[in-house]
Amino acid sequence: MTCGTCGETYAVFGIALYCVSCGQLTPAECFDEMLDVQRRILGHMDDLPADVRAQMEADGVFTRIYEDSVKNTFTALEVFLGQVFRLRVTNAEDVLKGKGNIFQRLRHASKLYATHLGVSLEGLDGKAWPGLLDAAALRHLLTHANGIVDAKYLKAVPASGLRLGQRVHVGRTEAESALNAATSLAQGVSDTATR
Repeated sequence: MTCGTCGETYAVFGIALYCVSCGQLTPAECFDEMLDVQRRILGHMDDLPADVRAQMEADGVFTRIYEDSVKNTFTALEVFLGQVFRLRVTNAEDVLKGKGNIFQRLRHASKLYATHLGVSLEGLDGKAWPGLLDAAALRHLLTHANGIVDAKYLKAVPASGLRLGQRVHVGRTEAESALNAATSLAQGVSDTATR
């Protein structure tokens, strides 16, 4: 891995969220590393022997991995959006004061980016945006309601086909969709720095 901050090249075993030389990685490097970890986890599941795979599926291990992947993807995205905002907006801390974790709320984060950076997150990838909003609602449901569908989720994702009180089922498709949509948005944000 080569640090985008100081240019040091080093070998990595495990997760690399800091440079061994300067201690800093760019927000994009941290984000990419976190999502690469999620992709590697999903990829390793394919390498399991069939009997082990079947037992893990029966035990609910895969469902848990998929749910964690959705949650971890959005944690990485909200951290990335916050880091980029703080780097690019000189009075960021004043702007963010009293707003809580605004980067968890994508629509609010998009307005903040538009106001202070001239970048509409929604406009960066209009195709990925609806999927991101759905995945963000899913992440919120998994984190705060143990995956039990509530009225807030049904309002956010009316096309889900789920009923109040039902538990969501998260599969690999949902995990990969969240990864891809978050990656697309982060790439769009990174690209705005080079324009």
